[in-house]
Amino acid sequence: MFIALFTDADVGKELAKQLRKRGYDAISALETGRYKPSDEEQWDYAISEQRTILTFNTRDFEPLFKKY
Repeated sequence: MFIALFTDADVGKELAKQLRKRGYDAISALETGRYKPSDEEQWDYAISEQRTILTFNTRDFEPLFKKY
């Protein structure tokens, strides 16, 4: 079983496309039109969709991770 991924806007949509080509369940913030919400809104969206968020923005997401 694979994990479902949600790539944050700083990752870009191409990675999600390439992952899907290899059989992974991946969507990007850009593909879903979620490129302007705050980091917390991105985090909440990923949780609501039962997806693991993939981001390069560790500085902003680490505090969100620690809250949970």
